[in-house]
Amino acid sequence: MSSLIRQFSKSRVILFGIFLRLVLIPFVAHPFDMYSWYRFAEDIFEQGITFSYLGVGPIWYLFLSVLTPVYFGISNSLDIFAIPVSTLPANFDPGYGIVYITDPIFNLLIKIPLIVADFLSAFLIYRIVFHYSKSYLISRYSASLYFVSPIIIWISAGWGQYDSLAVLFTLFSFYSLLISKKIPLSAFCIFLAIMIKVYPIIFLVPMIISIYRFDENRRMTLNAILFYLVPISIFAFVFQKDVISFITQLIIPTTFYFTSGFGLTYWSVSLLAPIDILFSRVIMYLIMLILGFLSLYYTIRIAKTQFDTVILGSFLFTASYFLSSTVVSEQRSLILLALLSLSLLSHSSFRIYFLSLSFLAFIYAQKNFPFYLLPLASRFPESFEFLFSYTSIFLNRTPEFISPTYQSGAILFIIGTLFSSILVILIFKIFQNHNDDNNLY
Repeated sequence: MSSLIRQFSKSRVILFGIFLRLVLIPFVAHPFDMYSWYRFAEDIFEQGITFSYLGVGPIWYLFLSVLTPVYFGISNSLDIFAIPVSTLPANFDPGYGIVYITDPIFNLLIKIPLIVADFLSAFLIYRIVFHYSKSYLISRYSASLYFVSPIIIWISAGWGQYDSLAVLFTLFSFYSLLISKKIPLSAFCIFLAIMIKVYPIIFLVPMIISIYRFDENRRMTLNAILFYLVPISIFAFVFQKDVISFITQLIIPTTFYFTSGFGLTYWSVSLLAPIDILFSRVIMYLIMLILGFLSLYYTIRIAKTQFDTVILGSFLFTASYFLSSTVVSEQRSLILLALLSLSLLSHSSFRIYFLSLSFLAFIYAQKNFPFYLLPLASRFPESFEFLFSYTSIFLNRTPEFISPTYQSGAILFIIGTLFSSILVILIFKIFQNHNDDNNLY
């Protein structure tokens, strides 16, 4: 294990990825999400921790609760604070009710754990691939491809979203199941992933199926189901109000501020032509049902190995979400790309699709440019005012939010449609190649 760590950490590509993250951390951030974390920390600092803060995804808020006294202690000592939006030029206002632009100290404290999670996730990819390939070259390539992916770097070090933590514990769960063969540890890790972001719950399906199909001890299968499902059931019971509210938001038609479809999906067409929200949801559920059935069929009948059942099965379920949901946030691409980097082990031709998805997601994520630069621009407004003035022609500004113009919406639609098209190709290739011999197992 120690030799693997040395081989991995000495990679120049890994060091380059770390350098890029460190450059972005203090001065680049998504103004809405970072303000949400700041507002929560401010509430904790003024009112203390209450049980009401816990609900769906409680681990992140527990982390913020721990971070709060550290941040305000350092901030007061160094006399560095968040900057009120009201003190900035009018075209610096990012809308969405954002009152403060977070300072470099807050950005640093928030993002350091995310950078560590990226590194550990890449190492787990490296470790899993090495277990099957016995090749330093192949395993390092798969891990490096993930670690220096522009969208992976951007979401953690630039944006400030915490999906990297959910990816880390999901990968650790896969590692514990596939390599360590420690089902209780695997169940605990996927439970932590679900407590960070809810979407890893779908991975329970291929994981439990893989145990049933490839473990000769059927009694172990029953124990596995209990290990995986009991903690989730207890959590759902304790926080049933929050869980019901979360499920309701998924089922009842809603819009994303100014549109019924948005993100890395062909549903971004609604930026150009409004689509009835009820109609779009009916189509969404129909597509989700079809693709979900295909994913389930693959994991039960087609996958030849436990690796394929867990990794490719999880990828298919994730792709099903991307191809059906009307709103697909860019940060969700982290788990998609983590699974795809692992699939390179048996499908080396997927490399070009990995790169394409990574760059498309990164380009789409720049839709809020130049507001990502506000942590730096807010401290030197005179130097950046020309940039914000020039880019304002590409935005529709209202008192509540900022939306893309028709021309910008057309570009986002093209990117989202290309992203969806690549996922369709990958699903087709996975089913097309299922009869090929895999010499790695």
